[in-house]
Amino acid sequence: MPWQRTERCVVRAQPHCYTAGMSRTYACPVELALDVLGGKWRTVVLAHIKEQPQRYAELRRLVPRMSEKMLTQRLHELVAQGLVASRSGRYVLTPRGESARSVLTALFRWGEEIAPQLGLRIDPAPTRRRR
Repeated sequence: MPWQRTERCVVRAQPHCYTAGMSRTYACPVELALDVLGGKWRTVVLAHIKEQPQRYAELRRLVPRMSEKMLTQRLHELVAQGLVASRSGRYVLTPRGESARSVLTALFRWGEEIAPQLGLRIDPAPTRRRR
């Protein structure tokens, strides 16, 4: 069984290429989800690709604090995990990536909501004008 739920909230993953380097047993589905999404940069890149297919250069502009090396590594990980695919020079969500759409939207909205409570400002990268 790929997923087994018990009273202790244990999930067992079948071995797949996208689970390389991940634990085989998780104490809770949230732990698994966070392992797949992989922290700050993977989630940020996914959130931008969720909005529309993105070229590498556009992702660099949208996330200026992330180095080129880090972006390249994160994109390779997202492709290996089957969340993103490269098509015609653009990164797009795969069906597995699409399944995270509501989670990414919820994180976006929660970030907007708590920023003022924490006295923080969200200042997205300016959008590029198309000619």
